[in-house]
Amino acid sequence: MTWERRYPLVAAAGDVGGDQQVGEAWDARWVRELDNARWSVVTRAYYVAESDEGRAMVERTEYVVCADPADPGSTEVASSEAYATVTKAQPLDEAAVQDAAREAWAPTNAEWNNQMSGWQVPW
Repeated sequence: MTWERRYPLVAAAGDVGGDQQVGEAWDARWVRELDNARWSVVTRAYYVAESDEGRAMVERTEYVVCADPADPGSTEVASSEAYATVTKAQPLDEAAVQDAAREAWAPTNAEWNNQMSGWQVPW
């Protein structure tokens, strides 16, 4: 099995960055069926954040085990998340945020297994 990207490739993600978020967030999502009738869902959301240090683009990756990949939030069994600053030089506007989501890299089995150790996917 492989990770399958959700369509549309880029979707509005709302307010995922809390009080520091400036503008709209955009995301890309992948799903993969687990062995136990559960689904693994990885969502990479991108947004511009403002802090005392200035503005930066942030990548928020959420890892979810759920019963329904079309509604991971309501059917969540377990989850984890990770944050990273996007270091690629680009303008900090909505078009750049959408581009980052469009160009987001697919999750790997190793990444999932590291983040969700109780819900391993087979190699």
